[in-house]
Amino acid sequence: MTPFVEWSGVILVQVISNTTIHRGMHLFLYQLLNSLSLSHTHTHRHTQTLEYIVHHSLSGVSIAYFVFTGEGQLYTFMVLISEMTTPEINMRWHLDISGLKRSNAYLINGVFIFFGWLMARILLFVYMFHHVYIHYSQVIQMHSVGYFLVFVVPCALSIMNLMWFGKIIKGLIKMLAKKQ
Repeated sequence: MTPFVEWSGVILVQVISNTTIHRGMHLFLYQLLNSLSLSHTHTHRHTQTLEYIVHHSLSGVSIAYFVFTGEGQLYTFMVLISEMTTPEINMRWHLDISGLKRSNAYLINGVFIFFGWLMARILLFVYMFHHVYIHYSQVIQMHSVGYFLVFVVPCALSIMNLMWFGKIIKGLIKMLAKKQ
């Protein structure tokens, strides 16, 4: 099946009907729900922040909307690419609780987080906003809930990503200063 649907002579970039992709979205939705449920265990107290819960809830709502309607898959995928930074964040937490804050692994992990975050959560979101702007005539054809999600979810996530990126920069500068 084609990822684009012909509608009134316009190829819509936000409608898809591929069952493989839908199954993948179900897995992502499961992963987000699992992350939220783990945040309430005693071993994952670091994740019980409002930002964490809002971040995963917004992503979960977007994925669920796509799974049930088929709208907005391109923008959902763009937002999900940002989750590629999660393993580095989890590794950082494990290094921290293992008492390895002064190790080279901790520093290398910080550098990977910085570049990964810059690419997947800052620059990709800039591109996504540009893409929405360029294809706005198609975005306005979406159902009002999808239209709302295309603007609200990425904006909210971008604000949180920029706040966290500021913390990442401060932490990296602090780590590099200690190493010298």
